[in-house]
Amino acid sequence: MGDKAFDTNAILTKAIPDATARVASLVQERYKPINRKLMIYDDYYVNLENKYE
Repeated sequence: MGDKAFDTNAILTKAIPDATARVASLVQERYKPINRKLMIYDDYYVNLENKYE
């Protein structure tokens, strides 16, 4: 991959199920749903730098 903009191990973002274009874009960029509530919230996706490749 190209240059990294941030020195991180993971990026976490929220995408509600009705936001189908956003969800599709996240999946295309290798984000995976965490499939559990984060604190009291749900519908989060994570990208762990090629962990799933």
